[in-house]
Amino acid sequence: MATRLAAAARRVARRGQLGIGDVLSEVSLVLALLAWTIFALGRWPGYGFLGAWFFVLLALATSIVPLLNEVGAERRVYLSLLALVVVAGYQLLLRWNGRAAARVGGTVVLLSLGYAALRDIK
Repeated sequence: MATRLAAAARRVARRGQLGIGDVLSEVSLVLALLAWTIFALGRWPGYGFLGAWFFVLLALATSIVPLLNEVGAERRVYLSLLALVVVAGYQLLLRWNGRAAARVGGTVVLLSLGYAALRDIK
């Protein structure tokens, strides 16, 4: 994927624009996820809501117009990916005994917050 991204960046630098062939697989994936989200809203409203949450937050942070100076701007997806974290956490709570899941989840949250705080101090 990284080599395809670098190759697309070189083509953009030469031509000054992206062709549909440069982004067809990525667009197909996003459209498939959007279709799944619409289906899930009717069938499993909780999961559909999280899918909609992902796309709404992604739409607020990005644009359809490609930015030529930003080939890879993964930082725009971080908040949207929180929906996937919620799904994973919910699935863990369903699969595990509630008490053990709460302990593990609390430990992971505390370690994550501690790591984030230490990283920001430096």
